[in-house]
Amino acid sequence: MVASGERIVYSKNECQAFSNVVPRWCNWNGYFPELQLPHSNGRAMGTIIAYIVGACLVTLVMMCLGELSVHEPHTSSFHNYATKYIHPSVGFVVAWLYWLTWTVALGSQLVTMAILMQRWFTGIPLWI
Repeated sequence: MVASGERIVYSKNECQAFSNVVPRWCNWNGYFPELQLPHSNGRAMGTIIAYIVGACLVTLVMMCLGELSVHEPHTSSFHNYATKYIHPSVGFVVAWLYWLTWTVALGSQLVTMAILMQRWFTGIPLWI
């Protein structure tokens, strides 16, 4: 346990472990400024494994949604499957979280893209 006001010092091995666990874009965008490491200290294998695991999960979810859409071929959103097969409250939460994901994620991606574009197009205002 660390006393208040005491600073935590990480070893080189701990920093390399953090760079494998925490996605690189978190460090590059400054979400975790205390973990910013030189890029030569990072290991690419952890990132590759994380992308492979993520791709497998996305593939499984898409296959399940494909099976559900073949079983019930009607036009609707996938939250209806959660409502019917799990519970109505789960379908409600899925629908609202899907909407929230699109609104928050799209807005934050547009702001991030605008900030990054300021490096090359300095004369254009940020809000455009």
